[in-house]
Amino acid sequence: MQENRLHKKAIAAPTKGDRFMRQTRRTIAQNLKKKRLLCLLLEKVTERSFFLKIGNRDFG
Repeated sequence: MQENRLHKKAIAAPTKGDRFMRQTRRTIAQNLKKKRLLCLLLEKVTERSFFLKIGNRDFG
């Protein structure tokens, strides 16, 4: 049983490529998160300015 665990660890040892891929994935995830936050912020600002414009009009 213990041999199996050791064997799996030996197989799962990260190579330079694995570390690079993990770092790349993390970077991509962070970039997506930033883009999503920027999009949400832009959406809120646009929505707010749109409603302010509508609010300033006289529909009477």
